[in-house]
Amino acid sequence: SVRCVKETVASERALFHEILSVIRQCAFKSCCIECVLLYAKGYSYDEISRLLNIPTTTVRSRISFGREILRRELG
Repeated sequence: SVRCVKETVASERALFHEILSVIRQCAFKSCCIECVLLYAKGYSYDEISRLLNIPTTTVRSRISFGREILRRELG
């Protein structure tokens, strides 16, 4: 029904805003989140390395650490 669809959309929108809020909070805590966001946008480790002018190994560790931060914050 239309009501069910509207409720689902509202629920998904609320979840999206919650995730966005957590990402913003985490961005203040760590520079890792920038790498995670670029990776989520489809950039490769090498591309992120070039964009941020940091070693690829640093990108990998930041993404790993950033994922863990988000996992903890999102519960």
